[in-house]
Amino acid sequence: MSQYPHLNSTYISPRLQSALCQIGSHAITTIIAPMGYGKSTAVKWWQQHEARQIPDACILRQLVATDSKADFWDGFCRALRPRPVLAGQLQALGFPADPHTMRLLHELLQDALAGHPDPVFFILDDMHLLQSVDLPGIVSFLAERLLAQIHIVLLSRNQIFSAAAQLRLGSGLLTIGAADLRLWPEEICRYAACCRLPMTLSQAQALFAVSE
Repeated sequence: MSQYPHLNSTYISPRLQSALCQIGSHAITTIIAPMGYGKSTAVKWWQQHEARQIPDACILRQLVATDSKADFWDGFCRALRPRPVLAGQLQALGFPADPHTMRLLHELLQDALAGHPDPVFFILDDMHLLQSVDLPGIVSFLAERLLAQIHIVLLSRNQIFSAAAQLRLGSGLLTIGAADLRLWPEEICRYAACCRLPMTLSQAQALFAVSE
């Protein structure tokens, strides 16, 4: 009987697995690469295989769909539904567009999470769509002030933080890029094997040359 390939198999290279396992040790993680590199797939793998090993971790996820400030803030508040009191407070506060509301945002988050020592991971996907919102500035502001159990994971096709902001964040920032996500020829062969597809190293090298 013919054996059909498993084309939906997921392969995460050991290099990428090692990088993803460091998310819980950093305040901010950025995963930046062009479309098709598997940013979302990598984070889903991390949720399924690594985050489950973190006791009582709370994982919140938001997918950006538009460049609307109002849509983003509504989505952010919806993502906080597991903490309804905090979600209601932030909805009433509105998007932090000035230093005063940013300070109030920090205070609300700090007060709500101070009594909860369990780690909280907030994943924001397709951040590149938010061109009109200074989200990097808000994230930097919060990362320098929030409790150590808060972790922010940002997925984007474009660079998120300026060089100066990266220096300020220092060791609190974990950067995962296209070089971590792409598969080298030997890894392509392992991926093909997971999918039950025959592939030689020379074929994998040719595929890598045209696709990265």
